[in-house]
This record gives sequence, structure tokens and C-alpha cells, in this order.
Amino acid sequence: MQPELRPTSYALRCLRCGKEYRDNEKWRLSCDNCATHGPALLRAEYDQRSFVVDRSIPGVLRMHEWLPINRCIPGLASSSTLTPAVWRSPELALALGMTAPSGKPASDDSWCRLWVAFSGHHPRRGAEMHSCTFKELEAVCACSRLVGEMIDKTLVVASAGNTARAFAQVYSNTGSSLVIVVPQAAAGNLWSLQPFSPKVRLVSVTGEGADYADAIKLAGLLAARPGFYSEGGAGNVARRDGMGSVVLCAAEAMGEIPQHYFQAIGSGTGAIAAHEMAIRLRADPRFSAAPTMRLHVSQNIPYTPMSDAWLNGRQNHIKSIPEAEAKARISQVSAFVLTNRTPPYSICGGVYDCMVASDGQAYCVTNEEAYAAAHIFQSIEGVDVDPAAAVALGSLRQAISRGTITASDSVLVNITGGGQSLLKKEHSSELVYLKPWATVDCNAINDHTVDSLVSQITFEHSS
Repeated sequence: MQPELRPTSYALRCLRCGKEYRDNEKWRLSCDNCATHGPALLRAEYDQRSFVVDRSIPGVLRMHEWLPINRCIPGLASSSTLTPAVWRSPELALALGMTAPSGKPASDDSWCRLWVAFSGHHPRRGAEMHSCTFKELEAVCACSRLVGEMIDKTLVVASAGNTARAFAQVYSNTGSSLVIVVPQAAAGNLWSLQPFSPKVRLVSVTGEGADYADAIKLAGLLAARPGFYSEGGAGNVARRDGMGSVVLCAAEAMGEIPQHYFQAIGSGTGAIAAHEMAIRLRADPRFSAAPTMRLHVSQNIPYTPMSDAWLNGRQNHIKSIPEAEAKARISQVSAFVLTNRTPPYSICGGVYDCMVASDGQAYCVTNEEAYAAAHIFQSIEGVDVDPAAAVALGSLRQAISRGTITASDSVLVNITGGGQSLLKKEHSSELVYLKPWATVDCNAINDHTVDSLVSQITFEHSS
């Protein structure tokens, strides 16, 4: 029986001027006053002020009172696999260098307050998100936010890999039209255990040095055309609150808001989302005594623009890096998904503001540190983690080594993706890869190229 999931009642509020919007039938991504007061994020304010878990709904949609849902999609509301697994891990704490309090017997691990939130494939822990990324949470929420004429338009998503795979899998189950734009290096990351819908199209940006920023540029031009629309990036409250649901799942399991939250960042949208969910939780009297959850964000050396800005005197802007140099650095990282060249760092409500509000800490993690931390996790849990999650684990190991966190602190590390290798081994005969529908050279991203893409899609829709 399909669970009943009604539209959520909420308003959107501009974090700069405070203007409120309740036109939730629109795909609103920004404040009408941005041209006057500058770029600012909108934040969802839910009419339900208390944290409610609806046990009649499986998966993460049990948190629907704090998700901007405007429609119920058959199949998604009944999916029990759409949720991260959360567990306490004294084994990981000790392996990463945390020391148990003196006087505690080896058999007593009650001292440990390190928790893991794992999005991916880890059957032993009950994690069965087959996209193997927490981006699946945002994809479901973004799709569930659509209403009216937007359902019949074509969504355009730019991605460095994980978001693309999550949206492709979710939209293949909804029948909606989707164009995914990725740099060529990420094109091989679009796989599934189910056939992709013919309405899901992959555009690969090719050429020497093609990166995420090139994909964003092409996607922006395409989304501006009639009949197409942008998923909105950090400006989409559904994306943010979908990712932020990880914090809600953690609070449900832990019974508290973690004092420290660790995540690797590319755009930083996930960190913004986590901070916003912690704010909502603290407004609930059951959690009001909790201290502000401190953000611990990390990037992969040698491409660390946001970490560098924060560590160099908490600057509110990112140092400009020449394109050639940026692409050269990006080519050397192990976690390619962490290489957004245009992150929402300085925007009102963005990464910088969240770091200031939470007294955050930033880290720079080498490939070697990430590999070592990933190996530790796999030796304990028996599953792989993706490169971005490895960077987060590397930063946690740094924090423990420096004494930034101790055994008495409650800590949540967000393993944003994992279990790919295990899933592919178990389901090798079922894997389906999404092949590029079109390719565009990174030096040919212009209106003429976009006109050609629009014409092809329009023709396919009409035939």
C-alpha cells in the first residue's frame, strides 16, 4: 500500500532582507530583491516547528515535515532503502587515534561518542542506497518539490559525478525529462542497476582540462532556454534540505545534535545544509540546550580554495586562481567531485556565513592521508568509501591528532558515499552505464552549441 504523503507546509525566507515567500507552486531559487541587495540564499521555514518522525513512511521521507515536498511520487515514498545508516563506532575512533578515558576496561566502549552516517551500499549496517551517494537524498527531494508546469519541462543538472548518478537513477523512475552535464572525466560514473529512461540524457564536456566549471557553464546556458530549467545548485532548498536530512537521521539515532560535524566539500552545499538542519533542531525545545554544531569541512590538496580562505584569517572571499593553474591542481586530486571552481562561499547564507556562525574549522587533506584513512575504515567495516568520504575521514584523523576533538565530544562524520566496489562486485551482471547522448568541447561552449542541443531534444520530444 502506497503511504500517504501530503505536501509540506512551509515558507521561503531571504537570508539578506527577510522577505517571505509562500508561492511554493513556483520553482523559486532566489529572492526578488537580489538585484538590489546582492546574492542571498533562501531558507525553508516549516510550519511544523518540532522535529517529527513519521513512522508510517519508510526511508528518509519519514522526515517529510522538514522537507519541501509538493507532490508524492509513486515508489519513492515507499522506498525503505532511501536513508543513510547511522551507528556509533568505537573501533573507528580508536583506529583513527582517539584514546579511551583512563580506567575504562577494554570491554567497555560506552565512552565513545563518534558516530558514522553512511550513504551507500553497506548491507551489514542496513545501508542500501544503490546510487552509493548521499546525493540521492537531494535528488528525491528536488523531484518531489516539482509542481505544475515544471513537471513537463526538462531539468538541467551540472555535476562532477555523484549528483549526476543520483539524479539519473531517480529521474529514470519518475518519467521526467532530464539533461545531465558532466566533464568527460566523470562520464564513467553514471551507472545503475536498472535501465535508464530514454528521457534521461547525458552531455559530456570534452577537451583538455574540461572540468566541473565547464559543465556548470554549459548547463547554465541550456537551462536558460524555454522549456528547460536549472536545478538551482545551492539555491534550491530541496537539494539542501535533502542533504541536510543526514543530520536529522543522526539526531534520531544519537538522541542529540552532534557537537562536531565532519564532511568534505566541493561546493559546500552539504555543509550549508547540515548547519541549517542543526539550527532547526535547536529551535525544538528537546534540543535547545545543545551547543551550536561546529562544522569541520575539508578539501583535497592541491585544490583547496575554501579551506585556504578560512585558514588564512577567515577570509570572506576565495582567492582568484588563474584557470590554467586551477585545472592543473584539479588534475592532481584523488577526489574529483570536490573541485567546484564557483562554490557558494561568499553568498549571504553560504559556506563562509555558516562557518562563522558555527565557529567552524577547515582542513587540507593530501591524497595519501585520504587513502590511509579510507583503508582504516575498510579494514573495520569491510566496505570501500568514495574519495570524498576518504578526505573527510582524513580530516577527522587530523582533528584527533591535534586534540581539536576528544573522546568526550559527540562527533558525526558524514560518509557521503561508499560501497561502490562491493555493490559492483555483487551485481556485476546487472550494471547499466548511461552513454553520452552528446559531447561538447569545453572550448565550444556557446549559444550556437546550445541551440543545436535544444533542437535535438525538442525534436526527440515531438517524435
